[in-house]
Amino acid sequence: MNTNTSLRFQLAPIAVAVMAVAGSVHAAEGDQLEAMITPDSSVEVGGGYVDSDNGYFGEYNGLNEKGWYFLLDGDVKTRDDLTGTWMRLRGRNLGLDSRELRWDHNRQGNWGYYLEYNEIPRFEPLDVTTPVVGIGGPNLTLGSVTVPVDLETKRKRFGVGFDKMFASKWGFKLDFRNEKKDGERLFGAGSFGGGGLNFTPEPIDSTIRLLDAIVRYTDKKFQLVGGYYGTQYRNDFKALNWTWGQSAAFSPLALPPDNQSHQLYVTGGYSFNPTTRGTFKVAYTKATQDDTFINSFSGPGLSLPGRADLGGEIETTLLQAGISARPMPKLSITGNVRYEDRDDKTPIAQYILPPTTAGNTWYGQNKPLSFKNTYGKLEASYALPKGFRVIGALQYDQKNRNTYPYRSVSHRDKTEEISYTAAVRRSISETVTGGLSYTYSDRNGSDFYQNITLTPNAIGSNLVAPLNYADRKRDKVRLSLNWMPVEPLSLQFYVDDITDKYEGNRDPSVPVPLGPRNGDQRVYAIDAAYSFNQKWQATAWYNYNEYKWQNTIPLAADTSKEEGDAFGVGFRGKPHSRVEVGADYSYSDIQDEWTQQSLTATPITPLPIMTTRLTRLNLFGKFTLDKHSGLRVDYIYDRYSTDDPTWSTWVPGGTGSFLEGSVVSIPSPQKVNFVGVRYFYNF
Repeated sequence: MNTNTSLRFQLAPIAVAVMAVAGSVHAAEGDQLEAMITPDSSVEVGGGYVDSDNGYFGEYNGLNEKGWYFLLDGDVKTRDDLTGTWMRLRGRNLGLDSRELRWDHNRQGNWGYYLEYNEIPRFEPLDVTTPVVGIGGPNLTLGSVTVPVDLETKRKRFGVGFDKMFASKWGFKLDFRNEKKDGERLFGAGSFGGGGLNFTPEPIDSTIRLLDAIVRYTDKKFQLVGGYYGTQYRNDFKALNWTWGQSAAFSPLALPPDNQSHQLYVTGGYSFNPTTRGTFKVAYTKATQDDTFINSFSGPGLSLPGRADLGGEIETTLLQAGISARPMPKLSITGNVRYEDRDDKTPIAQYILPPTTAGNTWYGQNKPLSFKNTYGKLEASYALPKGFRVIGALQYDQKNRNTYPYRSVSHRDKTEEISYTAAVRRSISETVTGGLSYTYSDRNGSDFYQNITLTPNAIGSNLVAPLNYADRKRDKVRLSLNWMPVEPLSLQFYVDDITDKYEGNRDPSVPVPLGPRNGDQRVYAIDAAYSFNQKWQATAWYNYNEYKWQNTIPLAADTSKEEGDAFGVGFRGKPHSRVEVGADYSYSDIQDEWTQQSLTATPITPLPIMTTRLTRLNLFGKFTLDKHSGLRVDYIYDRYSTDDPTWSTWVPGGTGSFLEGSVVSIPSPQKVNFVGVRYFYNF
């Protein structure tokens, strides 16, 4: 077995990994079996240089500052030939903030355990200047000088697991993970009456624990897995305090409270005969949130709920069954049904004093949300002469939700969606295969409730149908084609076209349908690969994506559109027995546009079009010095630019900024060059 490691980068929102080419194993055919069972270890050590500070290139890998970095990777394996026991130690990015380390010790088919440690950073890509002092802690004050600050979070994750087989059919597996997260992230506090926003970064000091324990049984026809999955969230910061601005009336502000969940589940499958198999799953989950409230509800407008905590409790029951069969040699049938009942048992209490001003649609109580979901799908496929296969499918999805007398948004209790799919696939020749499918979906439901104001008892103002509640008719067409016109060349084509028509809110008191009106999604893609010979290969690809959505509100008709083009080329080559080279180039251009057409005499100023571009060039060369060692050189050029109006229009003390003078901005363009050199040794 031959294993090589590489430094893996997550460099930007559109992630492109630094490619690693595995070393070859030169062995005669008679030695292949020995090579497969003989451990092959490797160590890589070197350095890398980043030529400029950046926000997106190093957001998650730690290469966010100008300077030198230590690169260290390793994969060390040993095997006891007498017992078949393996030990393996793997390390990646050990010199960076995104380091990973894992130890495995196992005997195949008998037992195994592991220990692992990971660090996952996230450096805020936006620039922040602020006079706020105490960032990262629960108590913020206002200083006299505005200075730049760096916001970041880091997760330190420790995991341990154990696996044991008992006899030949029973097994047990246990996994535990503890993840500690520290740092701070963007947040702002506002107030009623147009008091503006204050910059109040959220401090983070939390721990997540996960426990997964399963018992499994396996024989020739029947497989069964029963288990427990538990989660626990603990936040050491309970509240955020600040002392300036109108928003300080709402200080302290509660931070995410502690919570936990417990799930018991059983899943399995049974093969009735060689052509028929059934599956099932049953699960019960209980999630609770009973962390003590931070104060006694003495703030403005607050009510005494008579509770020391939320008492949050949600019980979820899941039932699922499926069957797959081939009753005839040319006919295949699959069917699945799923039922989920989420019962929110959180007590209802009065947390905010009821409004006394006419026109309010809120009441000041919490609103537990329960729902029931019934889903089913039946699909059949039949093989016809001349390489044709036809597929038909029927899908049903029903959701039932609870409701309350006073609502701030439109609501309906029930939605139903039925989908019909027809598809055909064919191997046109030995070099061409393709498929075409069409799906029609129709979603409707119960009547929308009228939003009723508390004082007086009249129709409320917010009658826009939410996107996931509105009646919708969807047409979806998908085309795929694989073509190999000549042996060295392969092409893949893909088209996905979705058209949505919404009917909005059907309430007779509404003069025009409100809410979503139309939606379109289109994806076109082509991929190509060409092999010049055994030593040189090339690839190329192109993607086009378009998403458009139209919405109507009482004052305007809005259209949101995102359009993106992306393409890339790459090659791999071996010009010499000791040299491997490669290159990848990619470019993406994404435009977001929001147009607003006024439905009244008052004109509306449209938002500016936002353009985001990413250019990436990766080059690498691998040079073998001898049978066991060599050098690898990597070069990366990364250019990111955007004119996102959310951040590009901020002016200190003016439009879009925080009241105390804090400013959040996005540096654009960002250009980064990275060079890395590593020595590798295989043994």
